[in-house]
Amino acid sequence: MKILRVLWVFCGLSVFSCIAQATDTLYLYNWNNYISPATVARFEAHCQCRVKQDYYSDNEEMLAKLEAGAAGYDIIVPTGNAVESLIKRGALRPIDKSRLPHLHNIKPDYLDTWFDPGNRYSVPYAYTVTLIGYNVEKMRELALPTDTWALIFEPEYLEKIRGRVTVLNSQRELMAAAMKYLGFGVHEKDPAKWEQAKRLILRAKPYWATFSNSTYIKDLAIGNIWVAHGYSNDMFRAPRMRAAGRPFQHRLHHAERRR
Repeated sequence: MKILRVLWVFCGLSVFSCIAQATDTLYLYNWNNYISPATVARFEAHCQCRVKQDYYSDNEEMLAKLEAGAAGYDIIVPTGNAVESLIKRGALRPIDKSRLPHLHNIKPDYLDTWFDPGNRYSVPYAYTVTLIGYNVEKMRELALPTDTWALIFEPEYLEKIRGRVTVLNSQRELMAAAMKYLGFGVHEKDPAKWEQAKRLILRAKPYWATFSNSTYIKDLAIGNIWVAHGYSNDMFRAPRMRAAGRPFQHRLHHAERRR
């Protein structure tokens, strides 16, 4: 089953009005590899400013750094549950919507969310899913299924790819994948079902090479790993990697629950 992640930008300053002075700097705290250098360059030219980015690879990392005192960012890019946490901390400034003339172009389905009713502090930026990427030749050679979360959880399959699998270094995403594979909802309130997901992960853990949020695409491309649990925005960079001459011969598909 696909796991959905909605990423949001929220503003401390009304930066999208693009009335910055030439010496102004926009401080952005962002996920790795989310905005191309070409996009940043166009924004800087259009707004006559500089963009300075710091990066994180997981919501928990971002929240911990902010809690420890990291400050001075104009925009950060968390997922919805992290937005809720930051609002409760009083860490965000309300958005001046008069400075966002194109906000009405956003589909209403993505507005007025449970974690920020009325979008006082956030606006939608991107929508991605959690899925499995794999080396198609290796999966065919080993006769392994590629349409199921079992590929990263079941020892009968993992025995054939021990040390060639990575999973996301995110308790939220990994537990959600385990819960979906077991047929449970990600908002389940029964502790016994969460305990089942925990046991499933602990059983599979010895077969995994590592937990990774940022290196799995490169590792797939050069053949260090054959299966990766990751984000769709990362996975769909594969064609560009191939065009850049990297030895990437993998296909990427959504993983569905099959028991």
